[in-house]
Amino acid sequence: MGFDGCNHYGGRSKDGAPIADADGRFSVQDGFRTERLCPEPQDIMDQADAYISALWRGERFRIVDDRLEVLDSGGATRLVFVKQELLPGHPVELEGTGWRLLIETDAIDGVRAPTLAFLDDRLVTGATACRRFVATYHASEGSLRIPGTSMVGSPQSCGKDARILEGEFTDFLSWAREYSVHEEGGSIRLRIWSLRGKTLTFEPLPQAVEGIADTEWALVTFVEFRLDPGTWHHRATEVVQGTDVTIWFDDHGLGGFTGCNSYEGLAEIEDGSITIDAQHFFYTAKSCEEPGGLRKQEERYLDLVQRVARYGIYGDSLFMQTDDDVFLLFQDE
Repeated sequence: MGFDGCNHYGGRSKDGAPIADADGRFSVQDGFRTERLCPEPQDIMDQADAYISALWRGERFRIVDDRLEVLDSGGATRLVFVKQELLPGHPVELEGTGWRLLIETDAIDGVRAPTLAFLDDRLVTGATACRRFVATYHASEGSLRIPGTSMVGSPQSCGKDARILEGEFTDFLSWAREYSVHEEGGSIRLRIWSLRGKTLTFEPLPQAVEGIADTEWALVTFVEFRLDPGTWHHRATEVVQGTDVTIWFDDHGLGGFTGCNSYEGLAEIEDGSITIDAQHFFYTAKSCEEPGGLRKQEERYLDLVQRVARYGIYGDSLFMQTDDDVFLLFQDE
């Protein structure tokens, strides 16, 4: 698999034999390529077509020092690749870590740098220059896949430049393939490499809010998981427009507002875990019909908030998770 300068491509052998074997034979019998059109840079499509044609017609390969050469049936070299330099550092567990993209100061100019927060071993969330997002990811021994991103909120609330930067960042995440963590100048850095050959560098995400009781939090979205088949998928449901669902914590428990009713209860909070006493959880009984969907959202929220078991804080965001894998994502109010 790879990238031809415009489109993603891949291939395999129909008979199950290796595409490249120990004797130097090379053959792609069943290749595919996406069909995106790229008007820029000039002649990129002609170059991509020539590259794919040469690759599909390759019959042999050889490795000389740090170069990989693909040869045609006559033994002529048609493609030459240079070995990709390994990312510095080593892979570590990403779960429980938060990161902010390192970009040039003059490139930001009032636009926030994108962030990543790996909540557990499946879910990553963060913010782009425009909106927040959630995505499923898989990381193992330096490989990284982020197959699908769900945006939270409307892009219409963002300026044109922010929307462009958001698109570039989420597109990069969809092509991510490798990662590593290393020390640079006394600071920790996360580097992610994409199949398009681009590498982004991240620094640890500064904590805007240190403790769960330091602020009031506003609910952003619900996230649920399903296994289908053998692969985790997520479904994000945003808060009903026009509603304000909040939560706060103190030494004795928690309280908040559902968008219609107030609630409060007793809770024990310690080292990322939450235990809420359902026997001492109370809420008012006002009935709200508007906006549409509020009543159903309130019922769902009150059920989930009493069952949360874990939490984490990343930058200005709070997540709470139930034992049956439902996440509540909040931001600093």
